[in-house]
Amino acid sequence: MIAKPLAETKAHLSEMMDQVQYHHPNVMILRHRQPCTMIVPVDEVLSSSSPSLSDGQIAALFADLGKGEGNAVEGLLASRG
Repeated sequence: MIAKPLAETKAHLSEMMDQVQYHHPNVMILRHRQPCTMIVPVDEVLSSSSPSLSDGQIAALFADLGKGEGNAVEGLLASRG
């Protein structure tokens, strides 16, 4: 894992994203020398152990966002069981 200050992350975000995508180091972003978030490869987050949504479920969630009806986040969480 690599730790980088927020200012450096802002200045070099594109390069950091490339490093994470192609070389897979997690990058911890520090704000005021404290960890605040991480950049993690998408395949690490969406591993085969993660539940998947069907195309229809994804379309319904985005449709809810457009109508302002319901809560897409609650719908996503409810669909995961």
